Amino acid sequence: MVSIGGTDIAQVVIHTKHMRDDTIGFCRDYVQKVTPACVQEELAVRLNDEIAANCPRGDFADCRGNRYRKMGPSWDKDSMTKYVLNNLASRDC
Repeated sequence: MVSIGGTDIAQVVIHTKHMRDDTIGFCRDYVQKVTPACVQEELAVRLNDEIAANCPRGDFADCRGNRYRKMGPSWDKDSMTKYVLNNLASRDC
């Protein structure tokens, strides 16, 4: 994260920067293997430099422009995520 801005909690914008240390963490935690190829592939992924959110509604857009709504706590105890998210384009949870 580089900075946070916005006029109120309904208009929060987080500015980000795609950095090498973050790609190493991604390769370690999700790909399960930190290699030069994994790091280079992840650094090549084009990402938006901001995440926007409407906190009262639970809506947000990720770095790839996908829009989601937080639906509540995850019911799957084996899941890596704490919350169920609804993809607003596909309506999939």
